[in-house]
Amino acid sequence: MNLSPLQIMLIRECTRDEVAFTKMLDLYVSLARQASERIPESAEKELFSTIEKNEQKSQEANDLTRPFIGVIDDSASLNEIVKRVLEHEGFRVNCWLSAVDLLEGQYEIPHLILLDIEMPDMNGAVAMDRFKADPRFAHTKIIFMTGLVGQQEAEELSLPGKTAYLSKPFTKEQLIKLVRKSLG
Repeated sequence: MNLSPLQIMLIRECTRDEVAFTKMLDLYVSLARQASERIPESAEKELFSTIEKNEQKSQEANDLTRPFIGVIDDSASLNEIVKRVLEHEGFRVNCWLSAVDLLEGQYEIPHLILLDIEMPDMNGAVAMDRFKADPRFAHTKIIFMTGLVGQQEAEELSLPGKTAYLSKPFTKEQLIKLVRKSLG
């Protein structure tokens, strides 16, 4: 019988030593075998199918309740780093190398966009104007990521009512704090 990693983790969590873990695992496998012998194969398949569908629906619902963040920077490596940090914090994240890609594509509209100011196709200021002019982005907040201002200037520019700025290079903690504050 194959156990899922979650089942093994639960059994291990319920026990404090290896002997107890082994006994609990043996008991679980024995009970599972007995239960599966009593269930007709067609009913077992239907049960597993229903469980999988419910898990998938639950995951989809959970995904849609988490804030969606767009990261737009012409540096693929920065995009990947920011994406990993924010996904670890529970956000859904998608990255683009150009604002044009998001504006002209058919994508889910982010709750928040982290936008580089200096990009080759369209700079951040022009992109910001395009986002503000597009009704799809009416409720999207924007944080500029830039190396053009220092940290203190970025904090002063990020006061309530103003566009937020994140000065490059930034720390993981600065990123998370500003994202949470902007979504707050």
